[in-house]
Amino acid sequence: MRTTWNFFSAGQLHFGPGAVEQLGPLVRRLQANSALVVTDAALAAAGVVDPVAASLKAAGVAVHVFDGGQPEPALETADAAIEMARRVRPDAIVGLGGGSNMDLAKIAAVAYTHGGAPADYFHWDNVPGPVCPLVCVPTTAGTGSEVSHAAVLT
Repeated sequence: MRTTWNFFSAGQLHFGPGAVEQLGPLVRRLQANSALVVTDAALAAAGVVDPVAASLKAAGVAVHVFDGGQPEPALETADAAIEMARRVRPDAIVGLGGGSNMDLAKIAAVAYTHGGAPADYFHWDNVPGPVCPLVCVPTTAGTGSEVSHAAVLT
């Protein structure tokens, strides 16, 4: 029986009680002084954004929040997130929520870093290189978006 496993994905995984408290220091280690948190209005209203913002601020990271996420986000929603990123010019993007919010953060990071519109990146090999630092904070179990390079829009 195999007792060890190797898992290679989109980066590092930090999980467990209090893991969100590590977010601010992690984002600072990525050389970011400001972050755009991509989430939705329900999570913002429920206070889920508060500990994320607190961790970032405690580490000296300025916080901007896009709370326009929605289930199965439309291209127009992605355009709005990208526009906000271009306006506030964050050093990092944080996707907070379920798979839809994390996917929205991923496409925002790509278009913010490389320009253009979401449709310019509809195939994985259309992304010309690395994006700005991107951290995903899942609030649901099992989406897998936090370990995938793909983003799903409708």
